[in-house]
This record gives sequence, C-alpha cells and structure tokens, in this order.
Amino acid sequence: MKGDEGIHGADGFQGPVGISGYEIKVASSTVNSSSFKYVSAYCSSGKKAIGGGAIVSDTTNEPVPVSVTESAPSNNGTSWRVRVDEIQYTGHQWMIQAHVICAKFDG
Repeated sequence: MKGDEGIHGADGFQGPVGISGYEIKVASSTVNSSSFKYVSAYCSSGKKAIGGGAIVSDTTNEPVPVSVTESAPSNNGTSWRVRVDEIQYTGHQWMIQAHVICAKFDG
C-alpha cells in the first residue's frame, strides 16, 4: 500500500557560486643543460589558477637528479610558477613544463 503524498516543503537556500571555463594551459622551458629552470603557465584573461604542477623530462630518458623548489600559484592567482634545480650537475639536456588549471568564478 502507498500512503497519500505529503506536503511540499519550502525551497532550499541558494547554492554557492560556481565556476566555468575550465582549461589547462602549459608552458615549457628551453631544453638545455642549465642547472636550474623557471617557467610560468598563464591563465586566459578573466580566469584564475585553481591548481597546477610540473613535469621534468630530458633528452636521454634517464632520471634527472632535480628538486622542485617552487610549484605554486602567482601572487595575483593568474598563473602557476615552477622552478626546478639540479641536485647534482649531469650535463644532460633537460626541460620543465608548468601546467596550470584555470577557471572563471561565476557570480
């Protein structure tokens, strides 16, 4: 058996403001044997960084002894900064990529 339908409740509160325009942007350093590299990936106009990271690669496909010394959003939140330093100089040709995840905050 099924009972009668209950009384309709009150509408809920307005939800939080959302995001739109999700994108991932990538910037690459030059490929060389420099002992450190620094690169920033920038969001499109009107968008803010909501996350990011780094990739390190070299031309020999061997591990590069490095330390990621910075991987963070910029002070104004429109880019992602990456700095990587060699722990031990190898002379390898290597590069880094900065990845930034961006979105527009609606509302």
